[in-house]
Amino acid sequence: MELHRTRANEFDMRVGKRQMARAIELSTGTSALDIGCGIGLFTEMLEGFDRVAGLDISEKIIKIAKERLPQHTFIVGDAENFSVEEKFDTIFLINILEHLDNPVRALVIASRHLNEGGRLVIIVPNAKSFNRQIGYLMGLIPNIYEVGEEQIRLYDHKRVYDVDLLLKDIGKAGLIPHKVEGVIFKPLTNSQMQLICEEHDVGWREDLIGALYEIGSRFPEECGELCVVAVRND
Repeated sequence: MELHRTRANEFDMRVGKRQMARAIELSTGTSALDIGCGIGLFTEMLEGFDRVAGLDISEKIIKIAKERLPQHTFIVGDAENFSVEEKFDTIFLINILEHLDNPVRALVIASRHLNEGGRLVIIVPNAKSFNRQIGYLMGLIPNIYEVGEEQIRLYDHKRVYDVDLLLKDIGKAGLIPHKVEGVIFKPLTNSQMQLICEEHDVGWREDLIGALYEIGSRFPEECGELCVVAVRND
């Protein structure tokens, strides 16, 4: 399944499922578009929608997604430059903007594909997360906004956000933030958390992730990921 195409390890996969579950809770309507869907590992969680589509830039990856989830529509397209005739009630951009050369353009194009009253649900890594602050104090990164070698190698990241930077890009795209919250408290990197979890059983891992998500909701400014629900300004 080429797990590395979407998530680096098992802990990271479990985190991703929790992220998508929360994104779905924040969604609206009966139709959804998952931008950057990959092979559909999280798109398959959108069964509560009457209409589901996924978009990814890789023709190879979209072929796998179609084989895995033939009940949904999958489209080959660039998040920064796609156009489909259909519009959607909710568009998910889960850990996508940090990969793009022009995230504002991607937000603009996504917003054009929203139905009236629709929502963009956006999740991005947080520059001010505790694990990045710890990494900075340890001398592992020159500043909290630096994209490290591991992030480039595993995730092809180009940037990290804080709340102000994310809201700035959302505003540039002509969108209005409807809700802002934190997603998961990360005292360590996902790779370090994976090593810890390997010493414990599956249930303990789920209990840990649940606790980390609860703490993250209480400390949004310092959580591992930022989530914003954005709506069109019209």
